[in-house]
Amino acid sequence: AAWRKVRVLYVVDFILTILQLLSAMHLTWVLKPQAEADSIDASNYAYALHDLPVSFWPTTILWLKDLTFEIFQAKAFLYDYPEWRREYLALSELWDWVCLIMVGVLVLLLALGGEMDFVCPVLSFMGFTRWWKVLYSLRGFNYFGMRILPILGAFRDILPFTVVVFFYGGAFIHALYAISPNTLGHVTLMFFRLGVIGDLADDNAVFGDPSGGGEISRWAGLQVLWFVMGTFLVT
Repeated sequence: AAWRKVRVLYVVDFILTILQLLSAMHLTWVLKPQAEADSIDASNYAYALHDLPVSFWPTTILWLKDLTFEIFQAKAFLYDYPEWRREYLALSELWDWVCLIMVGVLVLLLALGGEMDFVCPVLSFMGFTRWWKVLYSLRGFNYFGMRILPILGAFRDILPFTVVVFFYGGAFIHALYAISPNTLGHVTLMFFRLGVIGDLADDNAVFGDPSGGGEISRWAGLQVLWFVMGTFLVT
């Protein structure tokens, strides 16, 4: 009976997590500035053209629920059972608090009619974390859990590989940027597109002016050498 109650509570929490994701999707759909709409830009207030969306209320209620749960959990781990304090002081709990704070900031911005250039980045963070939370919540189901846990565990195994790619990429981006007429952002993007994901679009001026109006770098040969070496080592 106890396990059945726990399972029912887990299913209810999973449904509420999906509701958070749907609320984030609706908020994004309603509030995101549209490129084709001349009357909307990032400096306008979130509700200059819209009434308070209905998804604001479930977002606020579920945030208050999560905040209350985290407060009671922190009290239990830190004060009521201090021998479990080390279990609570972990990166996963810190991440939960960061997500709670960001959702709280979003709720505050929406309630005060904040500007879009503040609302949109926070909304982006909320939407990203809600998708991950739904995926993470699938671990508790028999069908998905046994198949998802090995995949999620593999993220820990690829961390050393990611560190190697980061330093290799940084080395060759640095070398290319030092002798390139392009900006750091352009060099980084082109190195990622061509060296990591293999995007060989011929409209990208890697070794010259990205606008196509400038001359080819005098160090084009050395750039080719750095680029080829970086591509082989990273991939």
